Amino acid sequence: MGVARAWLREATRHPTRMGAGVKDLASKLLQTCSRIALLLWLTGLPGLAEPGPEQDPELPFVPGYWGARQLPSPPPEPGLTIGGQIQIDAAAGSLGSLSNGSTIPIRNGLSAFPADTSIYLRRGRLSANYQFDADNRVFVNVQYDTVRDKVTLFDAFYERRLFPGGTVTVGQLKPRFGWEALRQQWNLNTIERSDVSEALRPIRDLGVNLNVQKGAVQADLGLFTGQDQNTPELNSARNLVGRLAYWPDQSWVLGASFQKGSITPDVNALELPVASLGVELRYYDRPFAVEAEHFWSQGYNRASRADTPARGFYVTGLYEIDERFDLVLSQDWFDPDESRIDLTFPDNATNARSRTLLGLNYYLDRAAYHRLMLNYEWHIATEGPPRTADGWRVRYQYRF
Repeated sequence: MGVARAWLREATRHPTRMGAGVKDLASKLLQTCSRIALLLWLTGLPGLAEPGPEQDPELPFVPGYWGARQLPSPPPEPGLTIGGQIQIDAAAGSLGSLSNGSTIPIRNGLSAFPADTSIYLRRGRLSANYQFDADNRVFVNVQYDTVRDKVTLFDAFYERRLFPGGTVTVGQLKPRFGWEALRQQWNLNTIERSDVSEALRPIRDLGVNLNVQKGAVQADLGLFTGQDQNTPELNSARNLVGRLAYWPDQSWVLGASFQKGSITPDVNALELPVASLGVELRYYDRPFAVEAEHFWSQGYNRASRADTPARGFYVTGLYEIDERFDLVLSQDWFDPDESRIDLTFPDNATNARSRTLLGLNYYLDRAAYHRLMLNYEWHIATEGPPRTADGWRVRYQYRF
């Protein structure tokens, strides 16, 4: 922990001057990776992965859920593919809401404002993937969020397969940071992500990402503006985001990821440093699965919205009862600001909290993730005024 904290502290000591250094370093790393990839391709070095496993079009080259290595999938057929999803949520219990009068519970469940029993359309997404040929495609993904009553462009990128096992993606996309953060809403084990993943993950960003998969190793390196999705660049710095995953066998996955740069939250805000480091450990032995991550951050996060030291983790276990049912148990903890505690108010920007979750997922169609999810959550404020909340979340999900 001390080594990680020292690295993050050094990374954020001079955020303004760091921008140019990150940009130069990222440029050199991308050039080096591109040259190595081209060299491997030209020399025909054995061991390069064949075309990757069947992929979620929103996130290329994700390993299969129960194991990292699958048989190669056939080259995609040219043409246009339209898809989407609808999620209907319900909630009950003593979970908190974002504001007074709101009936919809907030993600971490803790608030001075009580939520009410509710049922609502949580989100709808529509996506389009145009495959020019086996190596080139364009993907666009749009979401309607009923909580914010807002239509948002999520993904809009061009992707080219450089060689078997290597792609470059340009546009607005997910920076490759963390594992839970990269998973799509429709294939999460729980209805809501852990608090730490939501606070530290870059949701979408403009940039370029290079992905290389060779045998049991998958590596990503990306250069991004460092701003929120659909937000113009507000400073001169660039953010470097990278991830490395290793599969020693069919059951274990080890990984690490980082992000380093800065962000200007809005036009009237100061430029704030961003530096996060995460490690992941995953185990799959059907019918059991365990996924865990631990994160350290020094700088901006979405909970504190300030330059703060932060830390958190989650551990999620899953047991596949049969073809229709999964049992899920999850525990997470997050402190968005390790330097401060608000003793007078349950402040989600400052105080640490935990969540314990017991879930049951019922699949009408497991392959299509057509399912009904039932989560019971216990939330505890581990700092500041004593506060607890518990309640149900229910989700019906249909994908097409």
